[in-house]
Amino acid sequence: MIKRAKEESRRQLLLERALATIEMRQLRHKFFNPAMFEEPAFDMLLALYVTQARPPIVSLRMLSPLVGVSESSAVRWLKFLVGEGLAFSVGGDGDPGEIHAAITGKGRIVMGEYLKALEKIR
Repeated sequence: MIKRAKEESRRQLLLERALATIEMRQLRHKFFNPAMFEEPAFDMLLALYVTQARPPIVSLRMLSPLVGVSESSAVRWLKFLVGEGLAFSVGGDGDPGEIHAAITGKGRIVMGEYLKALEKIR
């Protein structure tokens, strides 16, 4: 019981860190030209990581505005993430808006390790 509570607390901390990372990345756009920070694959992976939907599958129609890219760009970057084994996609027979994406177990582990490593940075 204590171990489960500790794991849940750790998972919540990583989720909060991921959400803070998203907010910090979005805040940059208030002060700088967004073209300076174009990393849609990373932003998509962060968005998929924090998804709390059950099942955790998000449509690209919803995801693309969150990361500030067109649906066609989101498709290209999703293909990259799929190729890396960090995400998977379903649907979308010819319509990018009908494509849905989710983070894979590997993607969740890698993003979790990245977020854990952030606490070591001063």
